[in-house]
Order: sequence, then structure tokens, then C-alpha cells
Amino acid sequence: PMLKKKQINRVLIHRRRRLRQLRELYGGKIRPLGPDAAMDTIQTVNRLMEHEACRPFDRNGEPGGLVELGQRPRLLVIGDLHAQVDNLLCALSYSGLIEDLDAGQADLVILGDAVHCEQPGRYDRMGGSLLMMDLIFRLKLRYPKQVFYLRGNHDAFSPDISKGGIPQGILWEKKLRK
Repeated sequence: PMLKKKQINRVLIHRRRRLRQLRELYGGKIRPLGPDAAMDTIQTVNRLMEHEACRPFDRNGEPGGLVELGQRPRLLVIGDLHAQVDNLLCALSYSGLIEDLDAGQADLVILGDAVHCEQPGRYDRMGGSLLMMDLIFRLKLRYPKQVFYLRGNHDAFSPDISKGGIPQGILWEKKLRK
């Protein structure tokens, strides 16, 4: 544990600097994008992903589910964020990953299930899910050859995706369409 005020302040300054970097990366306050900006971001990411050199094509000539990573010295794999934006921000800011991504020295792989809050009493809230996907898409745009997102079962619109009797898949689709 850090017991000296000087040590604690040094860590706080370092973390604030990294959080400012994330805010700059996001292009302003970290909050869900408006509908027009969100749609533009989604379309841009989709176009980008149609021609990713690191995703070999499948039998149908479509980008497949395999991602071939480069030979960078650092790899961070994150899974099951479940709309907990703070967890993603912590992983990015505390680990020095942003600096390594900027230097071309790291890859980030997010293993799906980024959406659908798992906190009791919040299963029906989709605001965190929207913000999570906005952040992931912004990361993809900033680091197109280093950031990868592999969709999980919770990231679908299936009526079978539910928690505590709440149809999260259906709510997610409605929120996105809105």
C-alpha cells in the first residue's frame, strides 16, 4: 500500500493524465454519441472491417471470424465487460495500454459480451451498453490494425438473451434503433 502522500499524488496525476488521453481519443466528454454521430461511427467501422487484412475471408468471401494478430510485444485481452464502462476505462488507463497502442507496440482484443448490464436491478438499462459500443468503435477507428472486437452471445438481438426475466436482446435492439 502507498502510505506517503507524495506517492499517492504521483499515481493520481498519472491516472488523470491517462483519463484525459481517453477523453481526447473519444473526442470530448465520455458519454453516448448522438444518433447522427453514432450512425456515422458505425458505418465507418463497418466499412473499415470489410477490408481488414488481419481477418482472412471465409468460404463466402466475407471477412471471417478469425483474427491474425501482429507480432507486437504486448497483448491485452478483455472479456465480459457487460456495459461496465469504468472497467474498460480502468483497463485502458491503468495499464499504460494507450501509450503502447500509440507507439504501435500493443494489440487489444475485446472478447464480446460488452453489452447488457449484469448488475441486479439494472438488467433493463441500455445506456451503458450504448456508451460501451461507442468507446469500442472509437478505439477501432483510432487503432484499426490493433483493436479487435469479437462479438459474444450477449451482443445479439436474440429474444433468448435475457436476465432476471428481462429480455435484454430485444431491449438492446430497440435502444439501438431509437
